[in-house]
Amino acid sequence: MGGEFFFLDDLSLTLEGGHAVNLVGYSDTFQTEHNQVGGWIVKNSWWDGLPPGGSQFWNHGRGSHSMAYFLQTISSNDEADICPNSHSPRSWYTCADLETCRDPVTAMYARSSRRVLRLVCIDRSPFAPSICEPGDIYYLKHLEPLGGGLAFGGGLTSACLVYDDPAIITGTNSSGPKGVVRRDRRRMPQERIDPVTTADGDLCTPPLPIDDLAMIFAPVPEEDTPNDPDLCGFYFMPYVVLDMLGRRFGGWFATDIDVAWSEESYAGSDTSSYPKGGPVPAQYSFLAKDTYAQRTASFRGGPFPNMQRPVFQ
Repeated sequence: MGGEFFFLDDLSLTLEGGHAVNLVGYSDTFQTEHNQVGGWIVKNSWWDGLPPGGSQFWNHGRGSHSMAYFLQTISSNDEADICPNSHSPRSWYTCADLETCRDPVTAMYARSSRRVLRLVCIDRSPFAPSICEPGDIYYLKHLEPLGGGLAFGGGLTSACLVYDDPAIITGTNSSGPKGVVRRDRRRMPQERIDPVTTADGDLCTPPLPIDDLAMIFAPVPEEDTPNDPDLCGFYFMPYVVLDMLGRRFGGWFATDIDVAWSEESYAGSDTSSYPKGGPVPAQYSFLAKDTYAQRTASFRGGPFPNMQRPVFQ
């Protein structure tokens, strides 16, 4: 869901078909989550977020980035403004307990860092079903990386979450306990893979690939910000991953077509050659119609742009 291709162990790889992408650039300095430096930037046709149309064929979420992000011309904070990948657990804001999670100040910090605070149980994972009850609201407390030290995407990760129990009132002056989840009234399913309830009442998932958590929890609708379809959709293929695939399967190739265009083929050519007072030639209008300029994103300098003004102003 970070838009990066990777592998754990080449002995565990199996071939399941093929896929075509557009190779649009490269970076020799971009470093992936798995500490792989350098690779190709590709434009992909996959979706961002959950599988489209409630598909049961695809069992995982996906995400992508902008080309500018992989070229390292914009910051991660600015990238989150155009390609937030709000369904990725990497984009979820953490908070310590129910009272803190409900605090408006916490919500402000989450918004300023362009992260998702409130999560809803969707229970769509075929690998770990019935972890939570669909519709229940949670907050992410922390992600615990497991499995060989590969913190995200590579090894396994256990997520601990705080249940937003509507029966609990926080932030009052009452003498009663605050933020204690009464688990006795909630059904904790016992199917295939069991969740764990801690002494503090937190719900902790079994070890899973971090991306699989997106099929268990999702942003609440008001925080489900989609990726910009014009600027996102780019992936990163590290050189070492592509080289390994070639050695293992010998099954990838690139094609390039060299075409010589005539002057009138270019949209925006010198229009002085048009017949004066006459219609635009068909070849110009056709190419102009099919020419598309990608938008560029502009940024104001972070979540608090006014603080960047010199004090003497």
